[in-house]
Amino acid sequence: MNKFKFNDTIAAVATPIGESGIGIVRLSGQKALYVADKIFVSKDGKIPSGFKTYTTHYGWIADGESKQEIIDEVILTVMRAPKSYTKEDIVEINCHGGIVALRRVLDLALENGCRMACPGEFTRRAFLNGRIDLTQAEAVLDIIRAKTDYSLKIGLEQLKGALSSAINKIRKILLDVLSILEANIDFPEEEINEADLEQIRKQLNTINSELIGMLKASKHAQVFREGLHVVICGKPNVGKSSLLNALLKQERSIVTSIPGTTRDYLEEIIDIRGIPIIIVDTAGIIEPRDLIEKKAVQRS
Repeated sequence: MNKFKFNDTIAAVATPIGESGIGIVRLSGQKALYVADKIFVSKDGKIPSGFKTYTTHYGWIADGESKQEIIDEVILTVMRAPKSYTKEDIVEINCHGGIVALRRVLDLALENGCRMACPGEFTRRAFLNGRIDLTQAEAVLDIIRAKTDYSLKIGLEQLKGALSSAINKIRKILLDVLSILEANIDFPEEEINEADLEQIRKQLNTINSELIGMLKASKHAQVFREGLHVVICGKPNVGKSSLLNALLKQERSIVTSIPGTTRDYLEEIIDIRGIPIIIVDTAGIIEPRDLIEKKAVQRS
């Protein structure tokens, strides 16, 4: 990504690929509105560069010199700099969620002046442009990957700046302490009085306690973010797959009386008191009789 300059305009599909009611193609950069002018036809005949910020407009994405070839019926949203996610001009095109429509709209944006965004580049631009700090940028990914309500809550708190605020508070106190110590080094004849030294000790002890608490909290939060892996393993036909189905409350794994029914491992996630538990059902541990059973046991 380093070879790219950040004054160009990027585009990407901002929703998961697949079939859905709506899919979004996002444009960000100086030419976002210019590109939208070239590919969007509004019902009232106006062009995106003339739209006010935070407004949504109905129309079509069209190709060709005279915009005769309709690609999709869309809703277009304009968010002007600097009050946008990336602090750049952003255009979001809400298309129908089919892969063909999304690809055609994205290709059209790329043909008219955008380049393909790298993974995570919208958030990277938000960070580089001062919209969010590094801890908030990490929180975006935590929110996307949240597997339980509690892990989502942790990500949202960090995105709001809770961690940044705590770190900045500690930094301010340390700078105050540092300024007193540096003054004493520069002017040794003016010794720090005992009261000031005691205050410094208290501040440093408080900061030390807060940092220890933050480290413990980060390990606690890591469990909620990443979850815990639990492997169900054992001999064939002892109820491993039945246990998985019982925990999931659905028939996820095939259960029969035939030993060795489960050949590959299965992973599913359940929520236990806010903690995502990744349960892995494995093949039975046996003396392998053929290559398939050998592979199954190796995976287990």
